[in-house]
Amino acid sequence: KLDTIDTLQYLHESIVHQYPNGTYHKISSINGYLTAIPANFFSRTSVEKIILGDQITYIVDEALKNCGNLKYIYLSDNVYKLGNRCFEKCKSLSRIHIPKNSLFGDDIFLDCESLKEFGTYNKGCVSDDNMCYIIPDTNTLMFFAQGGLSNENGSYKIPDNITKINRSAFRGSKIKNITLNKSVKTIG
Repeated sequence: KLDTIDTLQYLHESIVHQYPNGTYHKISSINGYLTAIPANFFSRTSVEKIILGDQITYIVDEALKNCGNLKYIYLSDNVYKLGNRCFEKCKSLSRIHIPKNSLFGDDIFLDCESLKEFGTYNKGCVSDDNMCYIIPDTNTLMFFAQGGLSNENGSYKIPDNITKINRSAFRGSKIKNITLNKSVKTIG
């Protein structure tokens, strides 16, 4: 059962890799068979960096909610779904690698105030400044990395290729002023 996994015991036994830029927990599967990261699995742990292996395909609702020390997470291209609020209140999260064809829940990055950039290997999924995650087929701005705002007035100009803005793209953001491009046709 998902609710019987001992997170701290798992973390103690997880594969840990030392890289020049820090220590990463690499997760290939959980207990040898689970392919989803369960709800609250990393909540309130000291984990800072995570690499999800190819066998992990789903991050359920609130899986990493309140993981306040998490700074970076790499999602393999096999992750097909990110659940509602799965990274909510990951206050230290500054960078995330997102696969191209994932399905997204609501408010995934709510209160991720340090998030500065999105990474991906898929051309067209990230804006030139790496602050917007975009669905290229529809030119929809899905998520905004609010921690990347460098100006004091909290202003941002929507990239020229965006035609639609997701209803929760800026939810929880401290942004004060948005300049729309002429191509934006739909908000919400």
